[in-house]
Formats: sequence, structure tokens, C-alpha cells
Amino acid sequence: MKSPFKRRLCDGCAIVMLGLAVLSGPATASEQAVAPDWAPKASEKLVRLPAAYLKRSIDRDFAGSGLASAIRAQSDKVSNKKRTIAELQEAAGRAEGPARIELRHQALAEKQQLVRLLGERTEFERREWETRIRLYQGLLRSIEQTEKGLGPDARALLDKQQAAQQRMASVSTQVDTALLGTGGEQSRYSAKYNAIQTAKQNLIARINTHPMNQQPEIDGKAVDRKTYLRRLSEDGESMLALLKEEETVLAFMGKLVALDAMALSEEVAETRNPDDVSRDPERNSVSASADVFLK
Repeated sequence: MKSPFKRRLCDGCAIVMLGLAVLSGPATASEQAVAPDWAPKASEKLVRLPAAYLKRSIDRDFAGSGLASAIRAQSDKVSNKKRTIAELQEAAGRAEGPARIELRHQALAEKQQLVRLLGERTEFERREWETRIRLYQGLLRSIEQTEKGLGPDARALLDKQQAAQQRMASVSTQVDTALLGTGGEQSRYSAKYNAIQTAKQNLIARINTHPMNQQPEIDGKAVDRKTYLRRLSEDGESMLALLKEEETVLAFMGKLVALDAMALSEEVAETRNPDDVSRDPERNSVSASADVFLK
């Protein structure tokens, strides 16, 4: 059976090992659990979506992905781990002696796990934003290629379509005159014609004011699709920069846990059993023991 001092010494060694493990930093991406992927594509269907609907469609696609599920699961684990640490710290504050040391040791081990979980979640979030940036930039390239991709044949077809539309407008004017009559005369078709025109105008007005047909806004100003996608891409780059800063904070957390572990180890090592022989070299020298023989 181990003596109390040897048992405390073993506890101290375990705490030192915990500190060294934390100092090594959170697990690398290759050591972490592999998160399910999210691989959206800048499809023609997505390119044709109204600008106001575009981001919402992407957000919904992400929400249903395995990567989003992994981030949510990791966030739940982080919340549970923080509650566990708070409970252990509260219990350690009420405990005394070896029980208090053990609870503090458990709290440090849980903190180490928390650092690992936070590191994994940060890695998953980094994957999300890198994917979003690639998607936004891919959509932007598709739109620019569509605008620049009109060859001679396509341009000729577009010119013909525009000419046909002009001819149709001219014919429509003539039809309007025929249907409505001239001067004060009223055609028998005029009432129905007016009803059709009213319906058309109402539908056009509704289309123009429909929420899904509105231009996206940046800082309160309407912008075109390309400007909107550029801004989304820039926001993604900003999020990646913030995640990089959070990784630095995470490294500081790991360092602090390691220092706490070393401090606890030192505290355990300095705790002596009353029956333990002092290691003070002056008190244990030969001359210091002479008085035993003089009594």
C-alpha cells in the first residue's frame, strides 16, 4: 500500500503530465475527428436566383449539411464541458485536503478537453467560411463570364430580339387604336382591353415590389449582384481573420491550463506527511545528528 506522501507524489506526476499535454497544444486537423463535408457548387440554377434570395438559399443548404451538424454538435459539447468545469470548481471550493486536490486535478483535465473541443470547432468553422468564399467567388466568375461570353452569333440574336420587341410595340400601338376607336368612339372590346391592361400593370407593380425581386443592400444602399457577391466574399475573409485570432486565444488558454497544472503539481509536492523525514541538508547532516548521542 502506498504511503500518503508517495500517493501525493504520483498525483503530482500525473498533473505534470497533464501540463505537458496541454503545452503541446490542441490536436492538429489530421488528429481531429473528420467533419462531414459541405460541397455546394456554383450551378446555373443558383446563378439565376434573385440576388435577395441567393444568400438565403446558400444558408439553407449549409444548415442541412453534415458540416453544419458537426459544428452544432461540437458547440453542444463545449457547453456541456463548461458546465462540468464550473461544477468541479464549485465543489473544489467547498472541499478540503486530498478531495480538494483531486477535484482541482479533474477540473484541469476537463479544461484540457475544453481546449481540444474549441480547437476542433474552430477548424470546422474555418472549413465553412473557406467553402463560402469559394462559392461566392465561383458565382461571381459565372456571372462575369455570362456577361462577357456573348459571341457574334449571340449578339446578333440579341439584336434581332430587341428589333422584334420594337416592332411588337409598334403593332401594339396600332391594335390599341383599332380596339379603342378614335376620338370619342368606344370599341366593344375597350372594356375588356382596359381590364387586361389594369391587370398587367398591377402584376408588374407587384413583381417590382416583391421582396424576392428587390436589389440587395449594403449599408442601406441597393447594389447589383456582382457587388453583393464581392461583399459576401470580403465578409468571409474577415471571418477567417477573426478565426485566426481566436486560434491565438486558444493557444493562450492551453498555456494557462499548463501553468495551472504545474502550480498544482508544485503544491502537491510541497505538501509533506508529518512522519516524513525532512530533506533539509542542514538538519540531516552528520554533525546535526551528534546531539542524539550526547543526550
